[in-house]
Amino acid sequence: MLVSKGWQVEQDTLRKGNLRFLLASDLSAIYEVFERKVYYVDVRGSTVVDVGAGTGDSCLYFAMLGARKVIGVEPEPSRFALAKRNLHLNPELAYRIELKMGYVRSPGPSTVKSFTLSQLVASIGHPLVLKMDCEGCEYNFILNADDKILAMFDQIFIEYHYGGDFLVRKLKRAGFKVNKSWPIRGYNEFMGKNIYVGYVMANRYYSV
Repeated sequence: MLVSKGWQVEQDTLRKGNLRFLLASDLSAIYEVFERKVYYVDVRGSTVVDVGAGTGDSCLYFAMLGARKVIGVEPEPSRFALAKRNLHLNPELAYRIELKMGYVRSPGPSTVKSFTLSQLVASIGHPLVLKMDCEGCEYNFILNADDKILAMFDQIFIEYHYGGDFLVRKLKRAGFKVNKSWPIRGYNEFMGKNIYVGYVMANRYYSV
């Protein structure tokens, strides 16, 4: 599918223009991000917190679109390792990306390596963008988040996996203007089953 869009296979890498990824990367995510352009947010000059950085595709995409800085968080060790290698293949973008291995959590004690949003964006000014694609963790995090935490961000973009209405209501109460896409059929490789996914787009300043 990517080859039909102009990507070229070179030994163990995939290349299009100046972009390069290892073939072991999440190729379906690369297609979604770079060809379908599912993340239609304006990140120019912004700091992006990328929760669910995967193999680095979305981090590189946001840097390519002009993000001032991207903080990518990925808990799965093999994906994190691939993300680091993919950043190494793209040094002209990678210098604006900081990768962290762990989970994003609500404030409070934790027994696993994790970060709160406040910790991730400490001393970073606006504009701030939050992107979440974490295979269902978005519900527990967003629905239990204090409005003051959500208010740190100017834009929030969430891939939902089990319906988006609860997320929409929460974000509207927190002062965002919100749109929700229709769900489409997807596949959750961790659960090994088909699910229906869609996107919630929230903005503090104008309709999306």
